Amino acid sequence: MSKKNLERAALDYVEGVEIIHHKNFEAFLKTTQLRSYYSVSTKGESMMKDTSIKVGDYLMFGSETKGLPKECLTHKKCQKVIRIPMADGSRSLNLSNSVAIILYYALGQNDFIGLS
Repeated sequence: MSKKNLERAALDYVEGVEIIHHKNFEAFLKTTQLRSYYSVSTKGESMMKDTSIKVGDYLMFGSETKGLPKECLTHKKCQKVIRIPMADGSRSLNLSNSVAIILYYALGQNDFIGLS
């Protein structure tokens, strides 16, 4: 999670993104004014289509290899653990694809606010 790697991943969009690195999950909770969040995981019982994501809601994703730590899935501020439907036998989707799928699903639920 070096600054150089994050900027490379952001490509031409780095100017429109504020990257904040938290030491751990507890540090994130202490410094972020969130009411609740959604965890996205292959372990989710709720399908993304059954979730209403509103402006201001947080989405939490884990690494492709390990997923989210258990504390992120079970914390009292975790509103739901949601999953993206996949073909039977699939392990998981690429992280960037998962983020894009859920993010655009959420944006669509909110009439693509800020997009033209």
